[in-house]
Amino acid sequence: MNYYKGLLAAVALAFVVSFAVPVDAQWGGGQGERPSAEEMEKRRQEERAKLYATLELDETQTKLVDSLLTAADTLRQSLMEEMRASFGDRETMREIREDMQGLQKDLDEKINKVLTEDQRKLYAAYRHEQAQNRVRWRRRGYGG
Repeated sequence: MNYYKGLLAAVALAFVVSFAVPVDAQWGGGQGERPSAEEMEKRRQEERAKLYATLELDETQTKLVDSLLTAADTLRQSLMEEMRASFGDRETMREIREDMQGLQKDLDEKINKVLTEDQRKLYAAYRHEQAQNRVRWRRRGYGG
């Protein structure tokens, strides 16, 4: 049970981080069209590179943060599959969303342990910017 909660926490963190994509970029042909898995992976890698550069991570920090994000991505994908399988079951979907939020909180805490005080401030600003981007993304009809 504890392992499952840890897994869910990592997935939730990955979920939040995975939505840290540039929302001003064109996604396919028209509004509302979702990007392919390849496009999402490319954007995820671009966002990671941007994050690492913004935080000016050293080699050790980069490896640690990358492993945290990779683990979180794996867990997030698992939760997303579970959410798709439970489509229509509002209670289950709500629980999964809460698990994802908890995972993001855990991920942020783990990442912050790797960072210096100055880097933590930069990371907080980065996360705030990504939250604003998600709001714009949803307003444009790409998610809900």
